Amino acid sequence: MNKPIETLCSDVLSQLSTSGYTEGGIRKHATTYKMLIAYAKERQVCRYSEQLGRQFMSERYGASWDGKCGNNTQYANEKIVHLEKL
Repeated sequence: MNKPIETLCSDVLSQLSTSGYTEGGIRKHATTYKMLIAYAKERQVCRYSEQLGRQFMSERYGASWDGKCGNNTQYANEKIVHLEKL
């Protein structure tokens, strides 16, 4: 997808609302996306990629994208699920 990361995140949050996600679920996604946007801005990245998501998870949570079923915490796995929606 070739949208700015902020637009992409906003679009996903709108889709979640339309799909009937609870306010709490949407807030959890929004929190993840705010942290990701800040991370991307620090690195002067304006477009999302899976590689950016992998780096974010590794640096922020010490989590492996590929370890979703392995040694990651449940919290880290929840964040990966949020990023997979992008």
